[in-house]
Amino acid sequence: MKLALIVALLGFSTTARDAGGDAAEDVKAAVAKVADAANYTWTRDLKGSRSSWTVEGKADKDGLVWLLVNDRGQREGLWKGETWAVKTEGGWKGPADAMPGGGVKDPGNMIMGLKNIGVATSEALQLLGGTKELKSEGNGTYSGDLTDDLIKDLWVPGSSKATNLRLEKLKGSVKFWLKGETLSKYEFKISGTSVYKNGEAPFDRTITTTFKDVGSTKIQIPAEAKAKMN
Repeated sequence: MKLALIVALLGFSTTARDAGGDAAEDVKAAVAKVADAANYTWTRDLKGSRSSWTVEGKADKDGLVWLLVNDRGQREGLWKGETWAVKTEGGWKGPADAMPGGGVKDPGNMIMGLKNIGVATSEALQLLGGTKELKSEGNGTYSGDLTDDLIKDLWVPGSSKATNLRLEKLKGSVKFWLKGETLSKYEFKISGTSVYKNGEAPFDRTITTTFKDVGSTKIQIPAEAKAKMN
């Protein structure tokens, strides 16, 4: 996780940097304040036309990530590098319990779903890199519109390069809140229309992420989960 964040910071979008100037640099530095901390917690609230769910996550500087997702049920897992543990109906499972071809009940697929949700600081950088022009609103608040390609990928990952999926009437915006020099919250809103062979369907989504306990977060690993990760 740490390496990925460093690469993301070094490869930060020149478009956003040139367009937003100091505003983009301010927010990028604020994200780094969180990402470089010993540990931190975030909460993520998703509300949309097709689903609503919440996420709580914790991460530390050594690359350990814990995630709890509440949607139609509860999903919980931890990972660090290539090792992981995910909570199932049958208790905690790890890499040795993976069942290729096992579908949604495969612990390997379950942890992959959690990893795809990802770490909040990485998403903040993705949003920043896909902002057309970031502007300061004063009082540590920054906002801007998102590019069409990022809106597509936020709705369906990888769809900006897909040729068999049409997304039209796209709108998207992002807002960042800084407390001092540290990112405390961000929110993005996207909407559009999915066009199919036999019709179309509108979509919208608002995701609000808030950081807390930066530098004072503790990740408790259940003994059963720890055993599966070793």
